[in-house]
Amino acid sequence: MNTFDAYTYSVAVRKIEEDGETHFEARVKELPDVYEYAETYEEAYALAIDTIETAAEMYAEEGREFPLPHVEIEGYSGRVTLRMEKSLHRSMALLSEYENVSLNSLICNILSRYSGMVVAANNYRYENACFIFTAQQGTRISAEEVSFAPKSTLASWMPLTLNHA
Repeated sequence: MNTFDAYTYSVAVRKIEEDGETHFEARVKELPDVYEYAETYEEAYALAIDTIETAAEMYAEEGREFPLPHVEIEGYSGRVTLRMEKSLHRSMALLSEYENVSLNSLICNILSRYSGMVVAANNYRYENACFIFTAQQGTRISAEEVSFAPKSTLASWMPLTLNHA
């Protein structure tokens, strides 16, 4: 008996205007690489649901575990007050402007991606590995730049800085 229900996944649809045209982008919280685009909200949502179902089938065929739907955790509101250095604030604000997203969304995406990489690192076959996340100023980080080191090594992260000409 199959109890999989794609409608239990967190799908967010937003309206986007580019080059004078309006379209809708659907994203799935549990599948961060999923982006679906359509001319209407309903079409974008339906495409996302179809993608969730298709991905679940592919995972099952490959014998891989499919991400579970996000479940709200009691006691956490999802709100955090964050203090940071002015230079980091500026860097994040410039990057969010460059990426055309809100500062809040950018920080959430960075934290989500980092959190996912840490979980992946912890699930990696080397139990004594820890995640080292570094970047040079003005660069983007690729999967190839992820490295592992003994747990005694401190993890570090240098904030990204945009260099505008």
